[in-house]
Amino acid sequence: MVAGIIVAAVGDELVLHHPGGHTEPKTAAVILGGPALYLLGNCLFKWLSAPYAPLSHTVGLVLLALLVPVSLVAPPLALSAAANAVLIAVAVWEWISIGRKAEAVRSE
Repeated sequence: MVAGIIVAAVGDELVLHHPGGHTEPKTAAVILGGPALYLLGNCLFKWLSAPYAPLSHTVGLVLLALLVPVSLVAPPLALSAAANAVLIAVAVWEWISIGRKAEAVRSE
């Protein structure tokens, strides 16, 4: 997870320096790889502490993979926004999921 945060920070730095224009492959790799590393690390951590890997994280990883072809045409800022939208969607999904589980436990 820490490696994902560091790589994502590098991606943010690259986007801040060159937000427009063509996205270089190394820039796309960092912009998408940072969030993917974070989600993978978080997914593995949760899988070790629970009987299953969270579906939200798996879907997030698939969505990040689907952004790879988009990186050929999207500027770095748009690609970064899309990657962040994936992370936000995963976070909201997880928040709703945990809230429902907690509510089910309280009602028992």
